[in-house]
Amino acid sequence: MSKKVVISSFIGTALEFYDYTLFAALSFVIAPLFFPSQDPMTSLFASTMVFSVGLLARPLGGLLFGFIGDTQGRKQALILSLSFMCLASLMIAFAPTYEQAGIFAPLLLVVARLIQGASAGGEYNGAAILSLEHQEYSSGFVSGLLTCAAGIGLLVAAFVASTVYGSSSAWAWRVPFALGAATGLVGLYIRTNLLDSSVFQNQTTLQKPTDLLDNLSENRLSITQIFFTGGQSSLLCYLLFISVPMLLQSHATLTPELATTCNLTALASFAIAALVMGTLSNTIRPEKLMLTSSLLMPLFFAYFINNITTMDVTGTFALHILFGCLIGMQVGPQHALYQKLFPVSTRYRGISFGFSLGTGVLSALTTWIAFDIGGEPVTAILWIATTSACSAMSLINISKRLESAESPYNMARAA
Repeated sequence: MSKKVVISSFIGTALEFYDYTLFAALSFVIAPLFFPSQDPMTSLFASTMVFSVGLLARPLGGLLFGFIGDTQGRKQALILSLSFMCLASLMIAFAPTYEQAGIFAPLLLVVARLIQGASAGGEYNGAAILSLEHQEYSSGFVSGLLTCAAGIGLLVAAFVASTVYGSSSAWAWRVPFALGAATGLVGLYIRTNLLDSSVFQNQTTLQKPTDLLDNLSENRLSITQIFFTGGQSSLLCYLLFISVPMLLQSHATLTPELATTCNLTALASFAIAALVMGTLSNTIRPEKLMLTSSLLMPLFFAYFINNITTMDVTGTFALHILFGCLIGMQVGPQHALYQKLFPVSTRYRGISFGFSLGTGVLSALTTWIAFDIGGEPVTAILWIATTSACSAMSLINISKRLESAESPYNMARAA
């Protein structure tokens, strides 16, 4: 059963990130269709802000699906989250354009993005929780594998978008959304045959929460720390996936084909590094790997932004690969670490809410700050330095707590 759970979680995570980020990957196509303007950048900005709406919906989804996961079971929450993700993708696939439906068209996109955001809030961490609670494989390997799945979803979305840009068909952009929804049915079929872990099933009724916020206040420190560590790693992923390609297309001397290849290479290095670093966290404590990345990131990002538009092709590729590897080092061990911070009764809500709130708030702000990243790089550099510092301080405190006999993880194991 554990192998089946891991495969299901891998497929679901890859599909979630494919569906969730496809909108951003196709922004250059979607923007003029739903937000027509004489200025292309105004249309693109409006499309990017709609993408951010999905980010802001993630905390609510993390809380709602987390409550279902902590009361009705992880399996039930994951089935619902993937179902809503498929529904939202279908809504976008068949949405009328502004020319066809006027203001109703962008409003429909907003609703679809809200559903996608809420679904993502319950899917990503929930899939990891279910897999790690079955615990047949090493926690670090599973953590890295599921983060790698997220990277693969991003990679496929970027690749599909690159093929759509070269198409002359007016409806070609709709096909990837429809395929994502259809493929999601495979993940749903696999999940219906799963079982919740014995760790969850052995809980007594008294341990299960009775409302959305039940027992969360006891874990507010862990939630805050996940807010900063998960939020910072997420905003870096969105920078790599959304903002850097915009920067390359508007300021660099690379051809569009080379810029796309750079981005795909960076996403591939991120996926590989996540798997390697997750597995390595079985030997080196996960918080130490993540802390190393947090400390290096401000210096690297400052160099990256100040040089990416002037370097030759080889240098540009090298910087993209390093960026992907540093993010992979930070994200790959996360699931293995977060699992240790919560007892079973609050684990789904605590991890999903903290991570989704950090992703929603910090990534949405980053999307705004980094939209004109080539024009005002200092602002983006200071923002990355600030979030990295918060992440580093959180990881240092987590390390001290886990070394203590009073850590939530050690207390849960003793119980």
